[in-house]
Amino acid sequence: MFKLSHDVLARLCANNRFPIPTSGMVFVGLRGATPRGQADGAFVAAAELDAVDVDYRHARCTLVQWKPADQTISAFPGSTVPHATVMAPEHSDQFNQIFTGYYSQAYQRGVHRPGSPNAHRAFIENRDFMIVRTHDDTVFDAAFDPVTKAFPGDNLHAAWCGIDGAVGHYSSQGCQVVVGFPDTIDGHRSASGPWMLFKDNGYATQQNIFDYLLVAGSEAALAANAPDTQTRRLRFGSQGEEVTALQTALIGSGDFVARPDTDFGPQTLLALLAFQRRVLAQPGVSVDGIAGPRVFAALGLRV
Repeated sequence: MFKLSHDVLARLCANNRFPIPTSGMVFVGLRGATPRGQADGAFVAAAELDAVDVDYRHARCTLVQWKPADQTISAFPGSTVPHATVMAPEHSDQFNQIFTGYYSQAYQRGVHRPGSPNAHRAFIENRDFMIVRTHDDTVFDAAFDPVTKAFPGDNLHAAWCGIDGAVGHYSSQGCQVVVGFPDTIDGHRSASGPWMLFKDNGYATQQNIFDYLLVAGSEAALAANAPDTQTRRLRFGSQGEEVTALQTALIGSGDFVARPDTDFGPQTLLALLAFQRRVLAQPGVSVDGIAGPRVFAALGLRV
């Protein structure tokens, strides 16, 4: 168990050299974490969560609404990965998984699946995401699977499932979803469950566009329970001179061909993945597009 709070999220941002938001509402996805207790939509100083394994069949992630100015959060059960029933390798172009990182201006208020009977107010993809597609099996592995910048229509919407003990099937081909049902545009269904609360919170504010921070639940647990053991990470969305140093080192390794800057964007991620695949890939070592101690040492960097 760990307690998620404003301080933990700010610590995660600082450790990853993400921008630390100071105002508005930020959406946060914790991949592999489930909130304890029933979501009531209230903003609190801290919420209790459990770090768990993602199984692509149950909603084992947490979607969070974070108000940095108030230093409060509200946590909801959901999923940040597609459901196993849609993950047929022959249809790999129809599902994907968003890479972890910080995506500024990621979602805007709008209608999910406009024109369909299930259309409902949700939060619509507003920018390109970095995504991974598994083309020959049902396991996402960046050591082998293609990673691309794309606009896959990965909205944030209702999961179309309820909470009855263990949460079962949820509706996602790569979208970020919150457990519950929507109020459909045709009026045939009324919103219920955690989704209703998540949607109402997001629509109650004057804000129209929301940043999205996506990390593993295990990272949040470490930031909460053992902050002194954290080491610097650079990944998609990181900013600053340390990113410039990483890019320069990747130029030296022959993997980065652009002009160095201070932004860890798509080209930096793809270059880092190429370096990891070529130099570091071995059993037990993740190819994850995250620069940590192993990458820094291999590139001769002190970060």
